[in-house]
Amino acid sequence: MDGHTKTIKLGGVNAYLVKVTGTSGSSIEAFVLIDTGFSRAWPRLRAALQAEGCLAENLRLVILTHGDMDHVGNCAKLRREYGAPSAIQGGDLRAVEMGVPPKRLNRGLLGKAMGLLGSAMSGLQRRPLFETFTPDLILEDGQSLEDYGFAARVIHVPGHTKGSIAILAEDGSLYAGDTLFDMKHPPLFIENLDEFRSSVAKLRSIQTEVKTVYPGHGKPFVGERMGRMRV
Repeated sequence: MDGHTKTIKLGGVNAYLVKVTGTSGSSIEAFVLIDTGFSRAWPRLRAALQAEGCLAENLRLVILTHGDMDHVGNCAKLRREYGAPSAIQGGDLRAVEMGVPPKRLNRGLLGKAMGLLGSAMSGLQRRPLFETFTPDLILEDGQSLEDYGFAARVIHVPGHTKGSIAILAEDGSLYAGDTLFDMKHPPLFIENLDEFRSSVAKLRSIQTEVKTVYPGHGKPFVGERMGRMRV
């Protein structure tokens, strides 16, 4: 692990396994998992968890930064095989319970092409592209995760989706989902552009607290580069 965080690459999307404190007052090693990848990446995710010593008895919580299928695809499997509770912000509850993605503003030629392809694929499917589920915990802006041994708080950052969140840990790690990337061009898919811009500004306002940004896609980067991304 790099510090307390292991990056698990799952075919273009990242999951993050974070070491946390065990039960209250205990030194037993435990884990929180942030995002879960596409459902087809399940063998890779399970192997990575096992390699790090993350088992059914010490996976405390699965946090979902938002409800897109490339981030929630293995959540139902984790609940079934690990017994781990899952958590999401309420704005994306319908997306994971019904498998209904939000309507998006597809930006640029590539975004529009990928949006059309995604719509066509969804039209051919008679069932959701991932196993739907009901989360165990609905997260709120500013909520502490100390009850799960994770010294961190939730930051609601709507825009990419209504229920998008980031997680800011006390050690300066910011798990940003699809709200921040280390790139100059803006994200291709946005549900609400005004909200997205406000959320990026919200994260930039806490830049002095951030040492490392762990994005949903791409490589982690230093907090000083948070202002690089165009919106």
